[in-house]
Amino acid sequence: MKRPLVWMSLILSAVATNALSQPAQNTAWPDKPVRVVVPFAAGGSTDIIARVLAARLTQEFGQQFIIDNRGGAGGSTGAEIVVRANPDGYTLIIVATSYATNAALYKLPYDPVKGITPVALLHSGPFLLAVNNNVAAASVKDSSKPCARSPPVLTTAHPASAARRIWPPSCSSR
Repeated sequence: MKRPLVWMSLILSAVATNALSQPAQNTAWPDKPVRVVVPFAAGGSTDIIARVLAARLTQEFGQQFIIDNRGGAGGSTGAEIVVRANPDGYTLIIVATSYATNAALYKLPYDPVKGITPVALLHSGPFLLAVNNNVAAASVKDSSKPCARSPPVLTTAHPASAARRIWPPSCSSR
């Protein structure tokens, strides 16, 4: 239970630091609702983390933190919205690993390095490669053996379109 409090403290500190670094104003930040862009459809892991965070930030600051799901293009659609937003501290984004992946795979209409400023790490978790219990696989090489068949008989599931281009290499040439 302490771990969520740690990341919540980090994000609150970072948001407060960002607000304090803005030019002096007559009112405290935030004095209006804050938009939190989630560059994926509602219901996924990034959205869930964002909603938990937004509820807590709303409670802490007494101002609405509104989730704005802007899915599309592996997260690039939402990221572009934030990069082009007024840099006043009232538009935030929750990014996932696809933010870096998109920069490597696509020509983006914004600079992914200069476009946003990382504030806090909200979550980290493992990536797993799993197969059905009936598949005799003890390694990644074993798990891709169905690709050697003609035609390939491998079915994959993943949360991002970029993953199709990355794995499995033995099936991607077919």
